[in-house]
Amino acid sequence: MASIEITTLMSSRVERLAPVALAAVGAGVALVVDLVWEHEPFSRHVATGAMALGLIVAGFTATQRNMLLSMSGSRVLRFAASTGYYKDILNYLTGCVYAGLSVTVLSLIGIFLEDCGVWQSVWMATWVGSIVLIICVLVRNELLMNRIFTRFMEGQTK
Repeated sequence: MASIEITTLMSSRVERLAPVALAAVGAGVALVVDLVWEHEPFSRHVATGAMALGLIVAGFTATQRNMLLSMSGSRVLRFAASTGYYKDILNYLTGCVYAGLSVTVLSLIGIFLEDCGVWQSVWMATWVGSIVLIICVLVRNELLMNRIFTRFMEGQTK
């Protein structure tokens, strides 16, 4: 089965905006569900767990980005720079860091919004949207890294 590269399916603009659009859809669905569905207020443990997730994602991707910056002489990074992907890698990793930090901040706010009516619904929608954003930017980053690695390995076998 032939593999289809992600760039053939999406333009760069769509690739950049897709995570934000999916996060907005996730936030909208979460808001509707939260307003329609009767449930108990979420405990602080949910927000605390998501805060840990955000910190892990932000810390891991910041470390990954800094390691890449320090490996400027490596063959893989020289190849990425020659194909124009180096800047994309750094931008994608920075997006992951910001998404992780946004979940962390929103989770911290959520700890203090327990049982605050409509504000908790707004917080919940924003929080879900941020988590969807983290997932999307991580997938987008992984697709780019896979694309670079595949092209690098194809060049090594020639």
